[in-house]
Amino acid sequence: MRFILTCCLIAFFYLHASAQTDNKDKTILQIDSFKVPVEDFLYLYNKNYQDDENAYTNQSLREYFDLFLNFKLKVFEAKKQSYHLNNTFIKEFETYRKQLAAPYLTDTNVTEQLVQEAYDRLQQEIKAAHILIRVDQYASPEDTLAAYNNTLDLRKQVLDGADFNELAKEFSEDPSAKQNGGDLGYFTALQMVYPFENAAYKTPIGEISMPVRTRFGYHIVMVKDKRPARGEVTVAHIMIRNKAEASEAFEKASEIYSKLKAGEDWDVLCRQFSEDPATKEKGGALRPFTSGMMVEPFADAAFALKNPGDISEPVQTPYGWHIIKLISKKKPGSFEEMQAEIKKKIEKDIRNEVPKNNFIDKLKEENNFKDFPKTKAKVFASIDKSLLSGNWKYDSTSTLLNQSLFQLNDKDDVTTADFFKYIISKQRQQNSLNLDSYLNLLYQDFTEAKIVELEEKNLANKYPEFRNLEKEYYEGLLLFAIMEKEVWNKAVEDTTGLRTYFEQNRSNYLWDERIETVVLDAASEEALKAASAEYETGLFNVDVPTKDIALKFGEIHWGDSITKEVDKILKRLKQDTSLLVKLECGYVKKEKSEMASVRLEKLKVFLTAKGLDSARIISATTAKQKLKQETGLGGHMLISFYSTDPEKLEAKFNKENPLQLQIEKHTYEKGKDNIPENIKWEKGTYTYQEDNRFYKVYVNNIIPKSPKKLDENRGQVISDYQNFLEKQWLDSLKAKYTIEVNNTLLDKLAEKKN
Repeated sequence: MRFILTCCLIAFFYLHASAQTDNKDKTILQIDSFKVPVEDFLYLYNKNYQDDENAYTNQSLREYFDLFLNFKLKVFEAKKQSYHLNNTFIKEFETYRKQLAAPYLTDTNVTEQLVQEAYDRLQQEIKAAHILIRVDQYASPEDTLAAYNNTLDLRKQVLDGADFNELAKEFSEDPSAKQNGGDLGYFTALQMVYPFENAAYKTPIGEISMPVRTRFGYHIVMVKDKRPARGEVTVAHIMIRNKAEASEAFEKASEIYSKLKAGEDWDVLCRQFSEDPATKEKGGALRPFTSGMMVEPFADAAFALKNPGDISEPVQTPYGWHIIKLISKKKPGSFEEMQAEIKKKIEKDIRNEVPKNNFIDKLKEENNFKDFPKTKAKVFASIDKSLLSGNWKYDSTSTLLNQSLFQLNDKDDVTTADFFKYIISKQRQQNSLNLDSYLNLLYQDFTEAKIVELEEKNLANKYPEFRNLEKEYYEGLLLFAIMEKEVWNKAVEDTTGLRTYFEQNRSNYLWDERIETVVLDAASEEALKAASAEYETGLFNVDVPTKDIALKFGEIHWGDSITKEVDKILKRLKQDTSLLVKLECGYVKKEKSEMASVRLEKLKVFLTAKGLDSARIISATTAKQKLKQETGLGGHMLISFYSTDPEKLEAKFNKENPLQLQIEKHTYEKGKDNIPENIKWEKGTYTYQEDNRFYKVYVNNIIPKSPKKLDENRGQVISDYQNFLEKQWLDSLKAKYTIEVNNTLLDKLAEKKN
């Protein structure tokens, strides 16, 4: 039985492979004169049906071919409209092509060695300090040697007994050394530049490295400690952002921490009070992180937690106060788990130069690279110091121009003219390089660029998988460009067409029955009772003192000082549009009572003339006022402040206890939104208790089933309209072009499996 099964599997894979060989250069689709080879179809089909048990059935082949036909039809139309000749398209495709080519233009063996090295180092964290003597990476030999000797002398002083940290403060050219004495704390692989990392990992604890060169200059590294890597930690947090009042955020965080220690539910408190909008609905969960990925106070507190569920006291970071809960800890992952991530980081790191240089050497050998030193010497001698100022120009009549600098494949000559043009495009003013150093740098870069350019041109011929990817991206970009014009943008910009489509299909866009609610969420039954009593008045006291403005006895006119006071009140009312005011103007003994009415009218006119909506004056009264002592003052103008904004009610109740009250509005749609069990689908007021909190829900309005307005469902309507436009467009393309499908070949593909 096993033998028969093995034979069947071998037969299937043989037929599948031979199908691709037999079908080479066969046409499966023709649109006008444009022929599509079956290889194009098989490449995309196999990507989508890999490991699918329905692969190569007649049904799956036919279904996918319909999609394939639509795809190729759109691409054909894009070419007909010359999208592929558009400069923007060409630049974008070249960018993608370079990204696709990158893995083929390096030495993968060396890369894998670097990945393994980085993984091994990631098992350890190093605590070190350094002293930096700066020198430009392209400095002259004299300057380089001077910096090296200076660094070497500092190393000798430490070995002779000098204090490393004091020397760092005095001589290091790392700006932070003045404060930290060169101390870098703990770090691990891929967090420092590669040469520095090498020195740190190769130097034993308590010893000092020899001078090591990086792009910053020369360093000596003192290794203070090495410890096993702490690994990875996953935590959740409740965050309270820093407030204007320094202690307010801490007090709120401390109150939450007390509730957690008393046994209240983490998720509930996180949802109610955390001010990290990205995590509060997910229990505060953060992505896993390692040392160096989070600010130090947060990371140290997280790694200090021992068991899942442990909770830290409030921890301060530059972002606010955090309470941290441990979800899980794990040691560094296996090589297989970390390999891809490490490789991605290495590709952006200076150590990636190692496989690049190896790759260049390999290409030189493969392409039979030959250089011509005598020509190179003549070329260098013909270039003067104007190159260092970025102003060099070459003699277009020079006999050197047609001479070969080097040759590839015994036939591809790279001439001096090519090099001169490269110099013109790349030259920049140099302040630290001498002429020979700069020329050698330019020549090296030019040589490498030419060798890689040749290899890049041949990638499609050399690697079939690259050829397929290149074509997939090319056609994908064409598809995107024409879809953007013919469908996506049109659906957004054609407002008349969109509205017409919406009106013709209104039955597809309906609200189910909805209820509008306001929820009061309080820490105690007493607080809920007091808050709901005030909420139901619709008018809330605010923490703004009544403004008392005294007038002169017998006067109705204001001086400048009173006008300024009233202007300040107006400014406040304009800044906070939720505020309302009560006005009272009075008279005192021996003043005429009608003076209060005149004063009140004047105050109302002044406020409304300056832009205050009269609707924000909730009452205006007059009264006889009694002064505690006779001072020569007349009646007073009293301006009291109120609000209809529930946030003001919240603020009042939360003044002493930041978790006392929360007020939120919710609209629920039947069949889509879950409402608390105790709430009925009818107008009314409902109370319930849950998770040590007390709730009162006001169901204020029931909205019957109704058609949605366009603006209430614009995103879905646009999406549906795009599908409608795309179908119309495809129908027009199928009518416009002659389409021939090789059905016989499609059937044979299915027969191969059987």
